[in-house]
Amino acid sequence: MTGKAEPKWKRFERLVAKLQEDFTPQATVILSDHILGRRSGVSRQIDVSVRQTEGQFEILVIIDCKDHAHPVDVKDVEEFLGLVEDVGANKGALVCPAGFSDAAKNRAKDGGIELFSLVDAEDEDWRTYVAIPVVCDFRGFGSGRFKIGCSNAIRDELAREDPKLIRLYDGQHKFMGTPLTVLWAMWNRREMSDEPGIRNVLLQPNHILVQASDGHFERVEIIAEFEVVAKLYFGELPLTRISGFKDEITGSLVLPGRTEIITDWIDTVEVEAHWQRIPSIESLAVKPFMVLTAFDIFPASLPRGSGAESTGSA
Repeated sequence: MTGKAEPKWKRFERLVAKLQEDFTPQATVILSDHILGRRSGVSRQIDVSVRQTEGQFEILVIIDCKDHAHPVDVKDVEEFLGLVEDVGANKGALVCPAGFSDAAKNRAKDGGIELFSLVDAEDEDWRTYVAIPVVCDFRGFGSGRFKIGCSNAIRDELAREDPKLIRLYDGQHKFMGTPLTVLWAMWNRREMSDEPGIRNVLLQPNHILVQASDGHFERVEIIAEFEVVAKLYFGELPLTRISGFKDEITGSLVLPGRTEIITDWIDTVEVEAHWQRIPSIESLAVKPFMVLTAFDIFPASLPRGSGAESTGSA
């Protein structure tokens, strides 16, 4: 025989109690507690109580859970203030997923009551859309050229070729690639600065050789002069796993000390198509939660048909 399903409001209270345990693991958190009223003289039902000993003092916090479809109004805050005073709580908090009216916020602030809504990206009943401000910083190459130093004997031959497609060889006469692919490989291995600006990079400080038309090899020195470009995009990245509270008075998120936050996947095509291109992080009115830097990754060889794609030996 299947047991009766737990009411939704009860599951809400249980979720709030579990979150509070995550916030204060050293405290005693009781779900559906009962405390004798000092003035009323009757047992008062408390959705969630939190007790913690500090020195010779016991601190009592009570939490009232309102699983309403509409924002809590000032009347509920007034009633809760009476409950806090009757049981002698040191602090009181109201939690409602639908939020609170402006009048309720004003009265709570005046009475020292905390107001929270639930933030949960996974629970079906109280799922909340939560996104964080993020800057994506895409680094790559801008315009550039290659400067080749070599002897007069081969300079005229090289001048007739596209500098980025000249075939290069190592000291054992093994084909290395072209100036462009060697530069790409150095970038992929992070062997140069990725800070934005003009760069002058000596390709492979060891011997680089080119083959003359008569078959002999000569040493050359190649310097790549190019620009490192940073493209900045600003947008919101949805969170797929987060659980905590939103302070309805300050608007800030309140998360347990060891909260696991998991974001959605980042689609770089989506970022470039729909996120806002910005000139600098300093130009933003809000501080991004994080800055994600991504670097262009270049192929190991030129596409077929470019004239210098072979990887064989001479």
